[in-house]
Amino acid sequence: MAAKLGEVCTKLPERLMDLTEARTLLRRVRILADLREAELDALAADTTWKSVLAGDEVISHLDEGNQVFLVIDGVLRARLETNLGRQVAIRQIAAGGYFGDIAALTDAPRSLSITAETNALLGECRADAFLGLM
Repeated sequence: MAAKLGEVCTKLPERLMDLTEARTLLRRVRILADLREAELDALAADTTWKSVLAGDEVISHLDEGNQVFLVIDGVLRARLETNLGRQVAIRQIAAGGYFGDIAALTDAPRSLSITAETNALLGECRADAFLGLM
């Protein structure tokens, strides 16, 4: 059974890094690549770094929460649950991608489940910090 992100993080400590490293990692996310240094620094200050293991569920369909997740390293799978309870793979999210933006924009429950296909490093930031840069 896959562990949820909170359970994973009790096993793997959050990564601590300096501002320069955080800025470099954030630039790997395509949507953030052209931000000014000051904007990246502000986002870095609001970002928590999480390591997840292959097979771990990061978010579940209909979970509450509006954090945006930035994929720094690794590959994740987005799945939709149908009305009949079937799980349908929607897309892969690789390094440089992001997810959680729909819940951040709408303040609605999560529309998809996201599971790590490989070990991954994620940046987790508050919706307002992410949306304030768009």
